[in-house]
Amino acid sequence: MSNNYGENIDYPEIVGLYIDSHIFGKDFYDSVQETLTLEGKVVIRLDHELFDEFDKKKKEKMEELSYKKIDLIDTLQVETIPMHKNEKRDKFVEYAKQNGKEVIIR
Repeated sequence: MSNNYGENIDYPEIVGLYIDSHIFGKDFYDSVQETLTLEGKVVIRLDHELFDEFDKKKKEKMEELSYKKIDLIDTLQVETIPMHKNEKRDKFVEYAKQNGKEVIIR
């Protein structure tokens, strides 16, 4: 892609980061975000640690915005415990796969 001056620009990889924050906590999220950023990646957060406390309307809006974020990313990285059930996370993973995004689950 070129900028306004016709110069080629190499854009960094954009990673959507979903962490089961109620399991791992904010410090873990911050650590993973820092690592990815230092690797030269742009990180977009897809979860919200207070999501369960939102009212229905706010949850719907946040989920809608998360799908739009997935449309923007190159890769979805999910930090989770495989045995832990999380319907929202699973929907995001399926949506990302259906839209040709690389999905990394750790």
